[in-house]
Amino acid sequence: DIQRLQITQFSEVLERMAGVDVQQRGGPGTANSLLVRGGNTDHTLVLIDGVRANSVTLGGTALQLLDLSNIERVELVRGPASSQYGADAVTGVLQVITKKPKGKHFSVASDVGSDGWQYSRVRLGHGNETTQWSLGLGYEALEGFDRQTVDVNSNDDEDSFRNRQINFTLSHQWSESLSSVLGYQKNDGENEYDSSYCASDCKPYSIDELEVINLKNTLQVSDALTLNLQLAESKDASEYKDDFGLISESYVESRQETVILDAGYQLNAEHSFVFGGEY
Repeated sequence: DIQRLQITQFSEVLERMAGVDVQQRGGPGTANSLLVRGGNTDHTLVLIDGVRANSVTLGGTALQLLDLSNIERVELVRGPASSQYGADAVTGVLQVITKKPKGKHFSVASDVGSDGWQYSRVRLGHGNETTQWSLGLGYEALEGFDRQTVDVNSNDDEDSFRNRQINFTLSHQWSESLSSVLGYQKNDGENEYDSSYCASDCKPYSIDELEVINLKNTLQVSDALTLNLQLAESKDASEYKDDFGLISESYVESRQETVILDAGYQLNAEHSFVFGGEY
């Protein structure tokens, strides 16, 4: 549906979900507030392939940086889910599932629009019966427009945006019952904005980074029992500065290391249960 609807921003995906309100603080590249069922941004847990991506310090997630061409689907659990996912899942859980390697492929796409907007991406991959890999690269840029309706303190400049994306996935089937998937993605964007604290045209901007590395191992013990071991680390960072050093610079970074061990047992065609732990 993402490709069919020609969606270019992740916020547009969220806006089509019932019970979800998205507040975007400006044009492309600006931070999004994800509000599920009236809750705050930090009340919704965001997972990328099962890895926690919420900022430990800021609470939200830099969803505006995600590469839409690398997303297989987006799932949303509405309502409290803290009993299963922890204290972060007060009003819901948003799960972003990325694409897995699917044999030999190569694609190039580029879109252009007004205000100097362009979005280009390349995807390629290869593999055989046991090992497959895929690589995706993306670059989005906007020359910008003046976001101030009334110019204050010389903030009459055009506010631009740049976003660089890379993602890589490697899967290997060790045996009929054991398989592993290694995933890595990094997104970093630079977004200019206006500030009332500038006595002159200081051109303030922010740099946001979202990085996730994930290793998942699956063991099919029997037709009914499956074991999963997942090792992951996520990093988010935000930096605020300007071209002339006229405002106070700040830098915030947080990392989360996760270990998940779970087991799923299929009782019959209609009933199954999952148990495990997360650290």
